Amino acid sequence: MKTALTTFLATVLAAASADAATTTVVAGCANAAAYSAMHAGISFLVTVNGKVVCEDYPNGGLASTAHVLASGTKSFSGIMAAAAAQDGLMSLDEDVADTISEWKTDPRKSRITIRQLIGLVSGVPGGPVGAPPPYSASVATAANADPGTLFQYGPIPFEVFGEIMKRKLKARGEPADPLIYLRRRILTPIGIDPGEWRRTSEGDPTMPSEASLTAGQWATFGEFVRLGGKWGGKQLVDPITLAALFKGTPTNPRYGVSFWLFAASPNAAQIRQPADARDADADIAALPRGIVFAAGAGQLRMYVVPTANMVIVRQADRQPRGGGRAGRHRARPTYPLPGRSMSPTAAAGISVKNGRMRRSSNSSSTSNDRG
Repeated sequence: MKTALTTFLATVLAAASADAATTTVVAGCANAAAYSAMHAGISFLVTVNGKVVCEDYPNGGLASTAHVLASGTKSFSGIMAAAAAQDGLMSLDEDVADTISEWKTDPRKSRITIRQLIGLVSGVPGGPVGAPPPYSASVATAANADPGTLFQYGPIPFEVFGEIMKRKLKARGEPADPLIYLRRRILTPIGIDPGEWRRTSEGDPTMPSEASLTAGQWATFGEFVRLGGKWGGKQLVDPITLAALFKGTPTNPRYGVSFWLFAASPNAAQIRQPADARDADADIAALPRGIVFAAGAGQLRMYVVPTANMVIVRQADRQPRGGGRAGRHRARPTYPLPGRSMSPTAAAGISVKNGRMRRSSNSSSTSNDRG
């Protein structure tokens, strides 16, 4: 039985893998774009080997508009840890208490590693989704399970990781701000300038959510992941640590370190997870091996498909909750993929909208890095 997820991914894979000069690409992209548009999609973009092969901006979406990633932001913490490992700031298997010294006397928290912390199996509860507490409150949160025994999804562990980064950076004499570090080490070198990244009440960058990127920017980040942390021929993160981000745990085989995975899970029914990871149970064998993804509320997704050299980004118009803002953020300049090239139809200024061919002012055959 094919689930909606498998059908969608299969359509994208078939379209992007076909000869760009054939109608298969047009039909396949149209089908995938129509599926996304029917589910409140506002951006849909596929790259193969770093080149755009499909893109669509229905329902008022624009290539130039940055959208909040919600929990899709969490994956930046894993990449930051891989950069910090290369810089000698940390290793995934060091104890959090080596940096958060007030944890040393706690019988549970003293045994938590950084890998367990942002792999969400530390024993520290996740906390309410969508309401990240400040770093200080997160560090003070009591553990409710032994390390490695319980998967608990939520923002608190990522805010603790933010505090770890602050203290490590301060000890080295660098600005004690994780976002400044992430910009310097990763985002700026690969050409990404976030549309917005909100901060906590204490002034720290919110680690589990609140980054805003265009579809193109998010795809650039995915391409960086697909390339194994290399950009412009330079290795920007520790490759061993990066690979470790994509390994699940016995507690939850479907979550690595800040990234979701498609993997068989005997206890899937008891684990909080995105619908597409859950649906993959029906036909996981039909999916390409090695898919990793970032996921945010409102079916925001960034898939990396290594076996197809592919990145898929899908953003949606999230409805405001409790009178809050919607997921759509202010417009920002468009920054295309490095070496961006389009299929012959897209290069002619044609893309696909709601299953129909159309001329698009957003399409471009040449450009620089997406910011």
